[in-house]
Amino acid sequence: MPYTHFRYIAYEVPTAVQDRNAVFSGFKPGLPCPAVPRIPVVKIPNLANAKNRLLRLASIVDLAKIRIDQTGTDNQSTLKVFVAPEFYFRPENSFARRNCPYNTYSYDEAVEIFDELDSMFAHPDFTDWLIVAGTVLWHWDNKDDERPNPNEPDPGGLNVPSDPNGRVYRNTAPYVRGGISDSLKIIEKRVPSGIDGVPNPYAPKPDAYDDHFQKTFESWHSQKEHVFEIDSVRCGLEVCLDHADAADHRVLRTVLEKWHQMENAAPPAVDLHILTAGGMTIQEGAVAARPNGYILRNDGYSNYPFSELRRVSRYNLFGWAMLAANKRPEDVVPLTGPQKLDVPGADFHTQQLVFYPSTSL
Repeated sequence: MPYTHFRYIAYEVPTAVQDRNAVFSGFKPGLPCPAVPRIPVVKIPNLANAKNRLLRLASIVDLAKIRIDQTGTDNQSTLKVFVAPEFYFRPENSFARRNCPYNTYSYDEAVEIFDELDSMFAHPDFTDWLIVAGTVLWHWDNKDDERPNPNEPDPGGLNVPSDPNGRVYRNTAPYVRGGISDSLKIIEKRVPSGIDGVPNPYAPKPDAYDDHFQKTFESWHSQKEHVFEIDSVRCGLEVCLDHADAADHRVLRTVLEKWHQMENAAPPAVDLHILTAGGMTIQEGAVAARPNGYILRNDGYSNYPFSELRRVSRYNLFGWAMLAANKRPEDVVPLTGPQKLDVPGADFHTQQLVFYPSTSL
């Protein structure tokens, strides 16, 4: 059934905080949430850092589903769009995790996270859901034992080079279509910002991104993955600095501008521009949704408001989006107990689920 409406659900949770002149985005995962039978997390061992974050995500999505069912207002013609902020999957530094440089998961741990996400929302109760799970910060080192077999495809399409020059860092945004297995898709953040806490392309070896990272993103196949469809709803996904209104950024908008040349077809008219962020406001010159489409932002850093749903009323002569005011949330649910991410001393905004009203597409 084609969707006629969508509902944006923002998981507002602090995933980055500034302390003096540094920004920290690796926090303890806290106590594990109780298992949710219809959203199983079964492949990662207990007590693993990522398992607690996955259990919490399952608990939050389950809570959102229950809340919507209680209102009785949404039906199968309404696409539910759940968005977590950038850095949600990022480990903290600890003595026991000396192998997590720059607060990143290893390649093996990242694959475990993606494998879980690929199946955990397959229950038919989530058939009309799109879950954008923030981002996963991870690394791969050519000295690591987890080196993939160069003769086999990379799990999850991670495009890890078979022989990198040093260490590769990635900030990967996974999204899944609910109600089916094997629905995981990913996009890569193009370039790390100064607050990401990982080396940038100009850092000295062995800690910089290597040439394979640049070549991967520069491929049209990688770029056009930022645009996808959920049945009849055309979505675009961007990560934080990629949304900056600058020549080397505006990633989603640039993809659409290149579409005719690369695909020999008109670019898709994006209904929902989704921005998962850790310190990025909406940039009118980088918005890529069609007129009367929407931009959905969720930010885990200290930019108020932490989530937004704004309609594109039109574009002006300079190509900047003219945006309607942020829609007023229909429901807000504070999060406490084990559902609350463990951010001691850094809980700079209330952790809550924000339900925006069901909106016509």
